[in-house]
Parts: sequence; C-alpha cells; structure tokens
Amino acid sequence: FIAAPTDAGNGNATKKQDNDIQQSWVFHRSVLKSIYSGNPDQLRLLSVRGDSMDPLLSDGDTLLVNISDTAPTPPGIFVLHDGLGIVAKRIELIPEAAPGQIRISSANTQYSAFQRHLDDIRIIGRVVWYGRSLCH
Repeated sequence: FIAAPTDAGNGNATKKQDNDIQQSWVFHRSVLKSIYSGNPDQLRLLSVRGDSMDPLLSDGDTLLVNISDTAPTPPGIFVLHDGLGIVAKRIELIPEAAPGQIRISSANTQYSAFQRHLDDIRIIGRVVWYGRSLCH
C-alpha cells in the first residue's frame, strides 16, 4: 500500500494536486494488516496542521483514514467536512437529543465542542492510525 498524504491545517484538510505531493508512505502488507483488516483501497492519508486535537493529534502527524467507515457509532475520531472545511474531530451521537444530532469536539480544551445534525456535515471516514515524528 503506497499513499501520499494531503494537508490538514487548523483542523482543515485540503487535497494536494498529484504534482504537489512531496512525500509518500509505503506500508508493508503485514504492518497494514495489523492496523486495518479491510480493503486498502478504502484508506487515505492526511497530514495534520494546527493544534485543535492536541495532545491526541499534533501538528505534523499523519492520519490513516478509513473512508468506508462513516457511521458515528461507536464514537471516535473522524475526518469530516463541517461546512467550513475538512477537519479531524471526535464525533459522537447525542442520545438525549433529536435523532441525527452529533457532538463535534476537539481534544484541545481551548476549542469549544459544538453540535450539528448529520445532514449538515459529511463524514469522510474514521481515523484508524496516526504516525508522528519524534523530531522536527
């Protein structure tokens, strides 16, 4: 499995054009199977920019996203389009609210959680793995 990451800035992600890609990742089959048991064609890479998911996800981290998993149950970290941009956030259904209401939150407590209806966002996929450099 070879993939090239796109950018995620301030929680936002924008896809780079193929000629703008500066790095690629190669996962050995055995490593990939230990991370994800589904079809590798359903995986995408994103690079994190910003601090909204600190300390869980940090600026410069690379996310592996399963685009076939778009159901917010169970809760987890997802990449979604929230109406303003593509973001990596924790989302969960709100059981006491009207059907389809979700809570979108950041790991960084400096950012407030907010609610949206599932019809008002587009869940791109669930984050299944991240990689982080120990030196910048």
